[in-house]
Amino acid sequence: MTWISLAQLKLDWTRFTGKLYALAVDSQGNVFASTGPIGGGGPGYLTKYSPSGKPLWQRTFPSSYSVDLVVDSHDNVFYNADHTYKLDRDGRQVFVADGHTGPFSVDRDGNLYLATWVDVSQRNSDLYVRKLDPAGNEIWHWQYDGSHHVNDSARDIKVDSAHNVYLSATLDASEGHSGDMFAGIKLLPNGQPEWIVNFGSSFCYAIAVQLDNRELPIFLGQGRFNGEVGRGIAAYSAGGGVRWTYLLPFGANYDWNLGFQLDAAANVYVSGTRSDGDNPFAHVAKLSTDGGVLWEIVLAAPLEAEALQLDALGNALLLGLNGHTTDIAKIDPAGNVLWRVNSSRFAPNWSGANLLLHPNGSLIFGGTSYLASLNHWELSSYRQL
Repeated sequence: MTWISLAQLKLDWTRFTGKLYALAVDSQGNVFASTGPIGGGGPGYLTKYSPSGKPLWQRTFPSSYSVDLVVDSHDNVFYNADHTYKLDRDGRQVFVADGHTGPFSVDRDGNLYLATWVDVSQRNSDLYVRKLDPAGNEIWHWQYDGSHHVNDSARDIKVDSAHNVYLSATLDASEGHSGDMFAGIKLLPNGQPEWIVNFGSSFCYAIAVQLDNRELPIFLGQGRFNGEVGRGIAAYSAGGGVRWTYLLPFGANYDWNLGFQLDAAANVYVSGTRSDGDNPFAHVAKLSTDGGVLWEIVLAAPLEAEALQLDALGNALLLGLNGHTTDIAKIDPAGNVLWRVNSSRFAPNWSGANLLLHPNGSLIFGGTSYLASLNHWELSSYRQL
């Protein structure tokens, strides 16, 4: 493994921003960044940069809270703040979805699928999923109240090419969280549920859902599963049957799940952060298409895993922070760490960060107060053969 300092490398460009929430890229290679004040709260900003890092436009929103940032096939951008907004490529507002905000997905036709909630009473909120057409008109909605009549919500949503909807949801969430249930949900193209499956026994919550190369769902959650505590990964068929499940145990104190990706062959990559009681350390695991663990590696502490991306060859790129430096690692499909780039230039502090693999091969990354582009191909000369 080769250690590299950013001082050895030429950054394509850098921009100083607020706290980075999300990144996206359009068909022309323009980069969208969702940011807010370093200390949290509002307002929020959506900025569009050219591939060379030139700011093209910026829009301001009442809140900096951002769940997703998605660019559709026409280069319209969808943004979450106090509400969910659709803007055209020039930053003009197309519509605003009323009600609460939440995770969303956009299909190939430009329809928006928004997973939010509605308040029923002081202690009860129902999961509320909506489909809106490209002009913002509602096509259908679906409301769900769990059996305990407390709080139900979704953490992630994906849509397949046939317009079936898959949700990773936390159902029956209470103040003590003892009844929290991690669930997977499939809605048909008309918005009606085909199946709802529950995982875990208590203190469970949803993290994400991904669709594999056959558009079959794989769900990720965290909590207590049949007496064991860890990260639960469950692969399902289109009809709701179990294909495989696996539990990745927690570390000594905690485990944060901040990365969940599938490669072209449908192998599963999961990254997170554990602790030995004093220091956090990042780890990445790769599971096969039948749920077997192919490898798991740990990167030296102290390091918090923040973002995970895969390139076209199945190499994993992991962005981490340790309070004083930014750390990017490249891991090949066999689990070998090829190189790690480390820099204290941006002084990220303990804070959220994100990573985007640009179509031109650059790495777009950022954290507490910065956004930068690093030439990925320049790094290839450091590959250890």
